[in-house]
Amino acid sequence: MEAMAMESAPMDGEPPASPSMCRMAFSLPTYSCCLVQSTHRHPEMTIEVLSGLPISDTEMVEDVRMTGPVPPDTWVEELRSCPGVRSVEVLHSEANTITFRIRHPICPIVRLHQQLGVPPTLPATIEKGVHNVIFTASPEELRRIYNYSRKRYRDVRIMSLRHAAFEGHEALLTERQQAVFREAYLSGYWDVPRRASASSLAQRLHVSKSTLVEIMTRIESRLMHAAADDVVGGTGKPALGNG
Repeated sequence: MEAMAMESAPMDGEPPASPSMCRMAFSLPTYSCCLVQSTHRHPEMTIEVLSGLPISDTEMVEDVRMTGPVPPDTWVEELRSCPGVRSVEVLHSEANTITFRIRHPICPIVRLHQQLGVPPTLPATIEKGVHNVIFTASPEELRRIYNYSRKRYRDVRIMSLRHAAFEGHEALLTERQQAVFREAYLSGYWDVPRRASASSLAQRLHVSKSTLVEIMTRIESRLMHAAADDVVGGTGKPALGNG
């Protein structure tokens, strides 16, 4: 996996003054987690960890979405056969995508969050055995997280670093808009090329297509205005250079 270009100051340089989002990539061995093992076995698949909850000192429950050409039944059977997996419950299944709830041993990245005392920023992704995690914290806290991670994992890379999105914009989206935004984002509605249509998204959310379009228009308007405030900077002129 190639490292992405930094969007802000690098970790070993002068850190930004405000809270930032840092995406780190952890290359994990196959034995560390059943989900990591799955992406090693099927490198064409992508895993999105939507939620995770430790239920004991040794086990956790996660809601996970897998996308790729492997049939859903194959995924489920392989995961159920992994050591330590207690249960796999299918929540939603369609062509090339399956969302399920899995109970399994706590993975190393969750242990890392516990040891750091830092809650995860979800969704996290796993591709080809690489666990991509976003940390949102102050520059000093990010430096602590990075140094701590490097001591415990040999292969930790910073993929991107930027200011937290829409910092200072309170109540940017309503709860309903946030729910629609999450589903649209996770389903690939804004991907290029688009992986989900407005019709399929409306069906998932149990609303009419016209209602969905209206909600999406409001979401996009609010996000665009928030981004414009940051880019224009209240001057009426773009805050970017000629490039």
